[in-house]
Amino acid sequence: MNSNRSIRTVLLNRQNRSAGDAPAIGPLIKTSTIKNPRRRRRTHQDGIVLHETHKVSKFIQKLGFGLLFVAIVALLSVGGWLALKRNIDAAKGVGYKDPKEIGQNVVQKSIVESLGEDQAKSFVESALAVRVTADVDKYFRIGENSPDKIVAFLSALQSKEGEIAKIQWRGNNSAGRVARDELSVMFKVSGALKNRVALLIPDGIGKWKVDYDAFARTSTPSWSELIEGKSNIGEVRVFASTDNYYNGPFSDEREWQCYSFISPDTDMVMKGYSKMDSAQTKAMNSLLEDRKVARVTLEIRRVKCGESRQFEISRVLSSDWAKEEVIFDEKFQ
Repeated sequence: MNSNRSIRTVLLNRQNRSAGDAPAIGPLIKTSTIKNPRRRRRTHQDGIVLHETHKVSKFIQKLGFGLLFVAIVALLSVGGWLALKRNIDAAKGVGYKDPKEIGQNVVQKSIVESLGEDQAKSFVESALAVRVTADVDKYFRIGENSPDKIVAFLSALQSKEGEIAKIQWRGNNSAGRVARDELSVMFKVSGALKNRVALLIPDGIGKWKVDYDAFARTSTPSWSELIEGKSNIGEVRVFASTDNYYNGPFSDEREWQCYSFISPDTDMVMKGYSKMDSAQTKAMNSLLEDRKVARVTLEIRRVKCGESRQFEISRVLSSDWAKEEVIFDEKFQ
C-alpha cells in the first residue's frame, strides 16, 4: 500500500510533456566568471628575450634614421653639384678658365705663344751675351744656380767652345707638361763644330727664358768626380739608349734593365741599370718607345763592386734636360 502511494507521488510530481517539448533538466548552477585571471610569473629567460628584442628594435630604428640621413645628404650633394655645373657652364665664354688650367698650365696653354723662329734666335743670342749678374734673371731659368756662376760660365764659353757659328731653330714642342721652344747653338773652334741645346720655357707669368741647366748640361758633382769614385751619387744630363751589358753586380738580366748613356762632357760611355718593373724602368722605356736615343736627366749612384762606368739609376728626374715640376718617374709608380 505504501509502495503504491510512493509511485503515485512521483507520477504527480512529474511534469506532463508533449512531443517536441524541451526536456526539463532542473535548476542550473551558475558558473563564476573570473575577470582578472592570475598572470604567469616572469622568468629570467623572459627578461633576456625582452631585452634583446628591445635592442634589435632600437638598432633598426637607428639604422633607419642613418639611411635617411645619408639619402638626404646625397640628394643635397647632387643638387649642389648640378647647380655648380650650371653656373660653370653659364660662365663659359665670358673669361672662363677651367679649374684644371689654373696656374702654370694656363700660362702655357692659353697665354704663352711660341716666340717664333726669328724672335727666339734673337733672344738666345742676347742671353748668351749676358755679362752682368743683374741681367741673368731676365734671360735665364736659374734653378739652383747663382747669377755669378752663370755669368762665369758664359764668360768662359767663347774661349772653351769658340765663336757662335749658327743658331738653328728646332721648333716648338713640349716634354711632359712643359711647353718649350728648342734651338741648337753651334760653336766653331779649330774648324770643328760643337753644339748646345737652348730650351726656352715660359715662367709663371708667361715670360720665356733659357733653361740654364739644360744649356750648360749641368752635372752635380762633375763627371770626373763621379767616374773616379769621389762621389757615390750624382745628378746628370745624358743621351740614353737601351743596351745589354750585364756584368758584376748587374749580371742578372732577369733582374736588371741595362741602358747606355753618354755626355758630350766626357769620353766614357756609362752603363746605367734599373730594376725590372720599377718606376725608373717604365719611365726610361716610355722615352725610348719610339726613338733610339733620348735626352734625360737622371739621378745615379754607384753600387759596391761595380765598374767605374756602372751606375744604378735611382731616379728619372726629367724627360729632358730641363726639370719639370713633378719628378718624371713618379708618373709610373
